[in-house]
Amino acid sequence: MPQQAIIEQINATIAGRFEIEETSIQPDDIIRHKLDLNSLSVLEMVVIIRRQFGVIVTPRELSGLVTFEDLYNFLFEKLKNQ
Repeated sequence: MPQQAIIEQINATIAGRFEIEETSIQPDDIIRHKLDLNSLSVLEMVVIIRRQFGVIVTPRELSGLVTFEDLYNFLFEKLKNQ
């Protein structure tokens, strides 16, 4: 899957679920702040990633996903290795 398609797909999914404008998501935005995530919402985001892309996010990996750019790069790498 092309990288731009991954970005568009994750942005659309997250925007729809967390009720924000897709166009407001910027790569350097901090995910927790942008989406106003609590612990349960973080788990929901992990489930969304698994369902959408078939990628399992470990707790250690999750701690490294600070910005949307981090999330995109994580998905690029995981999907490249599948």
